[in-house]
Amino acid sequence: MLACFSCGSNEDKYDPIKLSDTNIECSYEEGDCTVSTVGESWWLRQYVVIDSHFTPVEELITTYENNNPEFPPVKIEGDWFVITKGVKNISVQLSENETKGKRMLVVPLQDHDYYRQLTIVQGVKTNKD
Repeated sequence: MLACFSCGSNEDKYDPIKLSDTNIECSYEEGDCTVSTVGESWWLRQYVVIDSHFTPVEELITTYENNNPEFPPVKIEGDWFVITKGVKNISVQLSENETKGKRMLVVPLQDHDYYRQLTIVQGVKTNKD
């Protein structure tokens, strides 16, 4: 079971996305996290940041709105994660972290000229686990 802990969020006066969490710490285990939004008109950007590396979605397995690459992505699959956009939520599935270090995924979001990002850090298995 994956444990996720929120670390609060920035409160802006104008925030059409309104993520319930912007920074999530997860255990090393496989599982998923879902973050709710208030707005519905936001979209996933055309890239993600994987362990500090900018990665265009064209380099990943990507499903686009209306199955058209001219539209925003609705599902992005990497080696160890799957990001899925819902109407009022974003779901991120993570595979077990079998590496020796933490993994970080930054998911940029946009609603017209407003930008927000969701950051997920997945921990490592320790001797206690």
